[in-house]
This record gives sequence, C-alpha cells and structure tokens, in this order.
Amino acid sequence: MSVFTAIILWADKLLDEKGQRGIFDFLKFVETNTHILSIEMLKCRRNFPDNHWVIKGRRKAGEITARRVAKDRERLKSLGCLKSLKTRRNRYHAHFDKKYFFEPERLASDAPIALRDFRKAVKALWTIVNKYSAAYDSKSYESTAANITDLDHILRTLREHHKLQMKQYAD
Repeated sequence: MSVFTAIILWADKLLDEKGQRGIFDFLKFVETNTHILSIEMLKCRRNFPDNHWVIKGRRKAGEITARRVAKDRERLKSLGCLKSLKTRRNRYHAHFDKKYFFEPERLASDAPIALRDFRKAVKALWTIVNKYSAAYDSKSYESTAANITDLDHILRTLREHHKLQMKQYAD
C-alpha cells in the first residue's frame, strides 16, 4: 500500500497542471524558451555540420514551436487518470476525507485508475521528454528495463544461498 501511495503522490505531482516542478511547468519553460531548442542552437551545442544526419532529421521534424508545445500540453490534459490521481491524492493518500477514511474501496468507483491509464501516462511522458531532449542535445532515452530479469536472478541466488545455509544447520 505504501508503494501505491508513493506512486499516487508522485504521479500527481508530476502531472499536476498547476505544479511547480512537474511536466506542465517544464512545458511552460520550453514554450518560453523555444530558441534554446532551435536547430541552430543544437548545431552550435553539438558542433554538428549542416549535413549531419541529426540535423537533417531535426529539419524534417521541424522546429520546436509554442504551437507544438501546446499540443503536448493538450495531450497530457486528455489523460484519463489526471482527475482520479488528484482525487485519490487529495482525499485519501495525502489527506483523509471522512468519505474514504473508513471505506477506501470507494475510491475504486469514485476515482478509478487502471494500469493501462498509468501506461498511457508513462508513454506520453516519455514521448514528450524525449522530443525535447532530442531537440536540445540529440539524446533520447529508452523507457524499458535493459535487464528486466535481474531481480529474478537475485531472488533465485538468495533462495539457493538460504537452502545451503539451512542444509549446513541440519548437518
């Protein structure tokens, strides 16, 4: 439950339209500083020649404009989980509302959130952040774990170690 509470609190912070350190604040910064993300600034920052494949790709994609930022803002606003995140944060996870204190299961019907909602939000965030990261320094990031089975390996190793210890005590 504590992990879920942390997810709700931080997801709301990140996706709060009026937040001071979230994605909407970041988009405000981008919108007022589009010149930093211009193709010419990227060329200077990375010392790319005009015919570099990154510059060609950026020209094809087009400059970052206030209009493009506004579209990203609208994409985020359309995420179905925003209202539910806010309700869950404000009425249960950060502050207790008497309506939900003794019946937290009511949140499921009053402020539903499905795993697909989180996945959609994460995909939107990765797409947006990568767009502006690529515009700034031509770097983008992968959102999937490179070694997703590492935890399985660690747990299996610990289990085997535990079995060996138990066997030693039995002998």
